[in-house]
Amino acid sequence: MSAASMDLDALIEDDYENDHDDEDDGMAVRDQATISKENATSITSPSSDMLKKSSLRARWLVLSLACVVMTGSYYAYDIPSALHQQLQDYMPQSPHFETQFNLLYTVYSIPNVILPLFGGNIVDRCGAPACLALFAFFTVLGSSFLSVGVAAKSWYIMYIGRFVFGLGGESLCVAQSTILSEWFEGKEVAFAMGVGLAVSRSGSILNNVWSPKIANDARIEAAFWLGASLTGISLFLAGMIIVIDRRAVKKIRKRRGRSGGGLESLSMALLEDAEREQVSGQPAGGDTTENGDKKNSRHQRSGDNATRTEGTTAETSCGAAAESE
Repeated sequence: MSAASMDLDALIEDDYENDHDDEDDGMAVRDQATISKENATSITSPSSDMLKKSSLRARWLVLSLACVVMTGSYYAYDIPSALHQQLQDYMPQSPHFETQFNLLYTVYSIPNVILPLFGGNIVDRCGAPACLALFAFFTVLGSSFLSVGVAAKSWYIMYIGRFVFGLGGESLCVAQSTILSEWFEGKEVAFAMGVGLAVSRSGSILNNVWSPKIANDARIEAAFWLGASLTGISLFLAGMIIVIDRRAVKKIRKRRGRSGGGLESLSMALLEDAEREQVSGQPAGGDTTENGDKKNSRHQRSGDNATRTEGTTAETSCGAAAESE
């Protein structure tokens, strides 16, 4: 009898000692049987892969890479605001400059009103690492279009770049959060989320320091191309996360393959015990106890019969001896 079945028998016996109502006892048995099935199913559940990633030391490398990926995105996002005055002096003079400038953030926000919802579904279906790389690609493409638009002094190309950038900007956060939740568990999840947010926001700080300096010392185009280059680095690091994640999954499956036989047999035993309890309405060990009581009673009756036989034999031998005398 497995340890899980013994614990199940103990729980049922305690319930029986506390309450002699047959109906309540039957409900307790059914509840314990349901718990046994759930435990047996969870042993071999595929979702246990995600939990086992948290035991790998590579999770800290994944956290570092994910933070840097978001750092490049935040840096590129805040470049226009850091170069507001430089853009006003660089772009063709227009009384509608403020409106044209604000549209850079409006066209970024338009797709992000709805896209994060669809981005979450895509992450669930395709996997967080692959989606992280996909969204990072959109940020690279959008930053490149924005830089080309600045070099051409074309607001329309800049708007296209910001729109494409918005296709991946906010969804990138969704993918990053999903990856961290897969690689960390318990109290480490909140810590990883906090580190990710703090490090990612450092991109905005670096942008406010570097972009004006580069625009004033060199050219404004160089400042925008630096942001595009950083998003390219983010895309490369997202690819590294894909490689690390796939290797981790292979390692976990390999370990599960070595111990899969034992887990499968244990789960089958739990399921059989649960089904037997539902059919009989009593614990799996109940039949054994009943059979043991029957065997003890049979042994006791056999002992009594043997004692009576020995007594009869003794009386017969004594009578024969008296007659011979």
